[in-house]
Amino acid sequence: MALTTGLSSDILEPQERMRLLTIMADVQVDGHIAVHKYFRSGVEMMRMAQVYEQEGKMEDAYMLYLRYTILFLEKIREHPGYADVSVVLKQEAKNRLKVAIAKAEETRVKLKDYLQRRYAVHQESLKRAEMERQKREREEEFRRKADKEVLEAKLTALAIARERDFEARKAKREAVSPAKPEPENLPRSAFYHDIAGAVESKANKPAVDRATKPDFRIHDSSRGSGLRTMMVPEAVVGSFLSLAASNTNRNVETCAILSGYLRNDSFVVTDMLVPKQTGTSDSCTTSDEEEIFEYQDQRSLITLGWIHTHPTQTAFLSSVDLHSHCSYQMMLAEAIAIVCAPKHQETRFLMLTPNNGVQYIANCRQTGFHHHEETELFQDCTHVIVQGGLQLTVKDFRA
Repeated sequence: MALTTGLSSDILEPQERMRLLTIMADVQVDGHIAVHKYFRSGVEMMRMAQVYEQEGKMEDAYMLYLRYTILFLEKIREHPGYADVSVVLKQEAKNRLKVAIAKAEETRVKLKDYLQRRYAVHQESLKRAEMERQKREREEEFRRKADKEVLEAKLTALAIARERDFEARKAKREAVSPAKPEPENLPRSAFYHDIAGAVESKANKPAVDRATKPDFRIHDSSRGSGLRTMMVPEAVVGSFLSLAASNTNRNVETCAILSGYLRNDSFVVTDMLVPKQTGTSDSCTTSDEEEIFEYQDQRSLITLGWIHTHPTQTAFLSSVDLHSHCSYQMMLAEAIAIVCAPKHQETRFLMLTPNNGVQYIANCRQTGFHHHEETELFQDCTHVIVQGGLQLTVKDFRA
């Protein structure tokens, strides 16, 4: 399978490219996010890395294997809740760490070789482009020189013709009359005007820049710096509102977890999982999350976000919702929060603003419902595509 990259198509030196990948793979641990979320994120990180490796996207695979290695070899021990993690979870993470280290080294070698070959091709293309540019410059210089010589020849011919014309007219006038007209009254010949016009037109004609054709570039499969697309089945909202109807009628919130997979650099929601939960008019608390994790592990699913109702309010993210979604989005930048407001017949696909909201909420230490000074903390998702025909599996663990 052909190797591709997941970053910008800019061609950097292999050493610089690898250095940037290492920087991008770094991860920080926030002690205010439950430690088990990092362990869960690690499981899904490895799944995505394996998908990228299978698809030949070696830069993305390398970054995720390296990120897992950094997280579970160095950073996770800094979390204040690390001591409370079960021995079983720690051992599972350790086993995955061995795989991640080996895979990171394996992909590093393949990636470095690929980058070196691609850089060599790019350098050769630049060399050819420079040779073409120099060739065009030589041709243009030759053309300008030739044009100059032609112009000089025409001007010389013009001068000779003018002199002959003047002498001929002078001789004719002298034969008819001895009167001698002033030179400045002599008419210019049509030949002079034709040549002069041609010379003036040539001189005033703008030069055509023949060196403006695009530079040769090597393009790779890349999403650039934007979010990966999230495909959501059209049936998600309707199915969720149906199973939440009894709670909605009692003014009680309901929530569910959205799971799916990564394929061709896009996420696809395939499963909606309704965990055991308790709710109020403005909150929802889940329990027995291990059931969700077991279901996801059996099917190699990734957590892609969540969906919940606002029985009487409009669709937005409350201060509690913002903190709930922050942990999702810190683990997966594309994670979505679907908010359904059946009373107002409104549904929105929301996320924290990447440039401000995530960091602001991550640094906020207040709990419960509270006021945030910053106002632009969430936005409607621009990377979501709701599509009919996508299969959706609904699993209700409340039953």
